[in-house]
Amino acid sequence: MTSSTEFGNFVSNLSFQHGIAGLLFPLNKLYPPELDSKILSIIKKAVTIRTTHTYKYQYSLLFGDAGYLWLLLHLFSISKNQYYLQLANVSAKKLIENYDTLEEIDFALGKSGVLLSLIKYYQFTNDNTLKIFIHNSIGEI
Repeated sequence: MTSSTEFGNFVSNLSFQHGIAGLLFPLNKLYPPELDSKILSIIKKAVTIRTTHTYKYQYSLLFGDAGYLWLLLHLFSISKNQYYLQLANVSAKKLIENYDTLEEIDFALGKSGVLLSLIKYYQFTNDNTLKIFIHNSIGEI
């Protein structure tokens, strides 16, 4: 996947709305678990995309990492493949580290959407530090 026109500078190729996460989520719902190896292969290739490009909305739910985190958690819940959870850990950490840099507070591009993905992530980790972060962040919105 490559950036398309000027809009491509704002949207991650991993995004839920216009990228790999949006493609793989419904495919994984429709097809049998045997596809996990193919999906895993795509995800492994996608990791290099994420680490080599930056986008204006790279942390957002629809256009960035928060949507990608949602996909990883979904894939882990179905497959129990620890690789997805490891990638989710990295993605969640990056979202937390960059949360204060987000200017928008809305669901699609901003803090609200990021928090939704972090709440889902918390369901898998039960990490008390994350719980406090989420609670404090919701209070600020």
